[in-house]
Amino acid sequence: MGTACRASQVIYDRAYSSFSQVATDIWSDTNLFEGIDLFHVSGITPALSKPWQVLTKLLIEKAKLAGCKISLDINYRGKLWTQAQAGKVIRGLMPLVDYCSAGELDTRYILELLDDETKSVDLETCYRKIKQVYPNLSVLYSTQRQVQSSSENILQGFIYTDGQLASSKQYVIRPIIDRVGSGDAFSAGVLHGILKNWEPQQTINFASAACVLKHTIEGDVNLFSENEIQAFQTTTSGEINR
Repeated sequence: MGTACRASQVIYDRAYSSFSQVATDIWSDTNLFEGIDLFHVSGITPALSKPWQVLTKLLIEKAKLAGCKISLDINYRGKLWTQAQAGKVIRGLMPLVDYCSAGELDTRYILELLDDETKSVDLETCYRKIKQVYPNLSVLYSTQRQVQSSSENILQGFIYTDGQLASSKQYVIRPIIDRVGSGDAFSAGVLHGILKNWEPQQTINFASAACVLKHTIEGDVNLFSENEIQAFQTTTSGEINR
């Protein structure tokens, strides 16, 4: 766990795990996705093995046939595979996806949609380029994070839908108890808003608050309820609630 100027270090102990050893479609049940609205996939899954690069797409195709919406968090992890390997697989999945978590670096290095490597591009431009290539996408979303130190970050959430970019307020998170899992908390917040048919602004406000709250507790799972996250959005101080 990092603090101040020392960065946190993550170890992926996934080699030879039972999940990574799955090599064939063990989900042969034709009713697997019956009654399911959404199938969410992390880019970490196909990074675990060659068979999972095939199985990930196969399961997405099954879910799609069953009428599921498909959600993908690109989640590139350089400790698991190279940008070239990730790009080839992720680009093969993108035409099947409805909702995608992607930022400028994903647009540039994984989707390979930005030519000038030296020039920073705003998020709205990135999303317009992604939509041009993948018109199937109905929602794109991401956080932008300014890392002051391992103990202090400034964070803001963004969501792009129907050609419009909406953003949350900026949060100063200080001190950070545990950053790991905050991206998943953000994605879960976005998907929660989509499934509840919230307006984009309400969705991104909720997702960003969920993400920020995750930084305040240990572990990689967000433990806050919908009501607690909504209450946090209107909180102006850390005064104890009795």
